[in-house]
Amino acid sequence: MAKRYGMARGAKSYAKSNQTKKDYKFVKDDRPGRTPKKKVYTGSKLSGAKAKAKKAMTSDKAYGVSFKSAFADARGAGKSKFTWQGKSYHTKTKSELEGAKEKEKFARAGKSKEKGKKQSIWKKFASSKTGAEFVRKLKA
Repeated sequence: MAKRYGMARGAKSYAKSNQTKKDYKFVKDDRPGRTPKKKVYTGSKLSGAKAKAKKAMTSDKAYGVSFKSAFADARGAGKSKFTWQGKSYHTKTKSELEGAKEKEKFARAGKSKEKGKKQSIWKKFASSKTGAEFVRKLKA
């Protein structure tokens, strides 16, 4: 095999028509401490007409409704539950949930005050005058 000049060993040469177009260009960079040329990628290989056609094909309808808008629609309609992407959700806000928890907490605290404090066995024994009274207090 004859040696070719100007080509690295094992490198293949292709026709210009068979080579892909570069998706970057060199831009002059004047900032101090930087290399004088900067490689900037141009992005997709779609031409302007192809990009416009692709954008027209993918409309907003192709993508589902956002959670925020689905939640707002359900609250506006007065629903207590709604479905988004196959899952069920409630329409209560964080403040509404915290308010309900506070109400439950105060209700429980009120019930415990109504019952009164439980006396220990020794307190019941000390406050009883007879053994029969002590037994009644234990059963109650």
